Amino acid sequence: MKRKLVGTIFSLVIIAIAALASFWSLSPGKSKAAFTPSISGLHVSGNRLVNKDNQEVVPIGVSRSGTEYPCVQGQGIFDGPHDAAAVDVMASWQMNAVRISINEDCWLGINGVPAQYAGKNYQQAITDYVNLLHDKNMLAIIDLHWVSVGTTPATKQLAMPDLDHSVDLWKSVATNFKDDSSILFDLYNEPFTTSWDCWRDGSTAASSAPCTDVNFAVAGMQTLVDAVRSTGATNPLLLAGLRWGNDMTGWLDHKPHDPQHNLMAAYHNYNFNQCITSSCWQSQVLPVARRVPLVMTEVGETDCAHSFIDNLMNWADRYNIGYIPWAWNTYGCGYPALLSKMSTGTPSVYGQGVMQHFQALSYAGLKGYGEYAISNRFFGEDSASFKFTAPLKDVTVKIVVRKDVASLQYLNAYTTAGNSRFDITHVDTPTDITYTFALKSGEVLQPLDFYQANQFAALFRTSNETHDATNDTFVLNGTTDTDGQAVVLTGNIVS
Repeated sequence: MKRKLVGTIFSLVIIAIAALASFWSLSPGKSKAAFTPSISGLHVSGNRLVNKDNQEVVPIGVSRSGTEYPCVQGQGIFDGPHDAAAVDVMASWQMNAVRISINEDCWLGINGVPAQYAGKNYQQAITDYVNLLHDKNMLAIIDLHWVSVGTTPATKQLAMPDLDHSVDLWKSVATNFKDDSSILFDLYNEPFTTSWDCWRDGSTAASSAPCTDVNFAVAGMQTLVDAVRSTGATNPLLLAGLRWGNDMTGWLDHKPHDPQHNLMAAYHNYNFNQCITSSCWQSQVLPVARRVPLVMTEVGETDCAHSFIDNLMNWADRYNIGYIPWAWNTYGCGYPALLSKMSTGTPSVYGQGVMQHFQALSYAGLKGYGEYAISNRFFGEDSASFKFTAPLKDVTVKIVVRKDVASLQYLNAYTTAGNSRFDITHVDTPTDITYTFALKSGEVLQPLDFYQANQFAALFRTSNETHDATNDTFVLNGTTDTDGQAVVLTGNIVS
């Protein structure tokens, strides 16, 4: 987002610091975890998911892949550990939600799935796992991941749920879990029909209107909503958009009717998708999130890094949008896998970014984002703004400005948290300028519930050359004052 810098920026900074000075005397409070609300009694209220006490619950967690494929392959029900100790490892990442991918044939016990991994055995294993999650105050998201048509085994995802079995599947799942108010039902993983009418209404025969691009009879979202509600289940229902969940443009216009008014939107986003910039998220995703609760039920990146997912999570945090990175396993960067060792929960490089973000959000309610501003092509400003719910000490903020144009030079730096409270330095190299704000010994940043109160800005100038801030970055390192938990938040200035 670009905005104009006013000429009297330094005077405005002094005014801003003075206006905020009264906040520094706030008494320290205890660390407030982001995930403390109960997960019982989940329901939709406006565009928020709330619990029985009407406290907002934002699902932050991981996708536990591995219950959609071993059963149909005759290898078991879970891929990897799934006992209480395994759930303890997940809890150490400070998540409050786990998405469980299920197989239609395995749940229903049809199409030749070995009996020991199907039907009641499969259902009980999933139920037991859900109960283990609840014991750690984690909600469960049941996701219909793999489906099949007729007598064909469910060995992959299809364009839409099938009319042959998906209605029976959801009636069975809903009946099994309708007394569990800590579960969300994700009606279908990733629709990829091209028709929003097909998405909502389905079809009665192969390749028939409105599902002319799907070669089987489709169970549309309205049909699945009706199937769940016919059992008496009132659980909130997640509905993913088109283009493998990455297209939300027709969601509001095709929203099914739910007598319980408990519908939520599900969105998927990877670094290789079409909608991967903050400007796209603002124009296509946020309008939906302002009308109904929205959860990014699959997100990730496949480059063995975490810059994309950092930026996506930072953007989502600004609007209390939940996110569920894919996936809790060890299958490498391309999968992408959050772990390098499953039994201990040791993260991959990609997973390290996700884990740090979860923990910063839980330990300190820490959220932040970057912003770039220009003034008449001679002056620029990279800034990072933060808010948090726990007092922080030992804070260091670094902003790195890349020298993509030859004339880019250091100009100044400031923070609305008070320049006198920080040691502010910069290091100038041939490739970049690193601005560092180090909170002085004995100083503590108190919680303020608006971002601009803790803004850190790096000013620079150019000789009428345009700087591209896409590769500029920020990082905050700190420690909670009350219990010494380390927190890290990273991101790009422009995402």
